[in-house]
Amino acid sequence: MNTEPELLAVTLFVSDVPASVAFYSALGITFDSDLHGGVGPVVIGLHPSSERWPTTRTALSLTVPSLGAVTAAFGALGVPWEPVEGLSGKVSAASDPDGNRVLIAQRIAT
Repeated sequence: MNTEPELLAVTLFVSDVPASVAFYSALGITFDSDLHGGVGPVVIGLHPSSERWPTTRTALSLTVPSLGAVTAAFGALGVPWEPVEGLSGKVSAASDPDGNRVLIAQRIAT
């Protein structure tokens, strides 16, 4: 039996839901009508920010099958991104519409 905790979900409180859906969709995440998307077994939820739930700063790290496809999609959306130096492999960084940093790494084929 695995006794280590497992990440179930990450909820991001966002100020602009359509812009955030577009940003995360460029990473290959598909959202349902409740604004829940999956990254492997982990659910990414987008929730409109409010006085009770303001936007906060978060950093996510994701692997993707094609970093080139993601950066091309970001370019089409006008999202600035930059390569990250000093890390092994192909890694880029971008910020979502609320300023949350996202590190995106090229998945290594196994």
